[in-house]
Amino acid sequence: MGFEIDMDHFCISDKAQLLWYKLLFQVMLRETNVIEARNEDVRKWTGWSIRTIATARQELVSFGLLEFRKGVRGHPGVYHLLNVPPGGVGSPSWDISTT
Repeated sequence: MGFEIDMDHFCISDKAQLLWYKLLFQVMLRETNVIEARNEDVRKWTGWSIRTIATARQELVSFGLLEFRKGVRGHPGVYHLLNVPPGGVGSPSWDISTT
C-alpha cells in the first residue's frame, strides 16, 4: 500500500500509524475525507491519553498526511486526511495503492 510505504520512508511511529487507520475507518463510515471529532471521541477509538493523541496527530500533520483544526468549546476538532480523495474511500478515484 502506498500509505505503508510512506510510513516506512518517513519512519512514522506506531501510534501515528494507528491514529491514521482509526481516522481512515471513520472516513470510510462517513464517506468523506473530512471528519469532526472531539478529543473524547478519539480517546474512545484509541484508548489513549489526550497528550498521546496530540503527539500522534502532530506527527501526521508534520508529514503532510493530515490537516487538523482544533475545536473550540462546544465544537469538535476537524480532521482532514490529505491522501484520501474528496469523495472518501468509496469514490471512483480511490486507489490506496497509489496514495
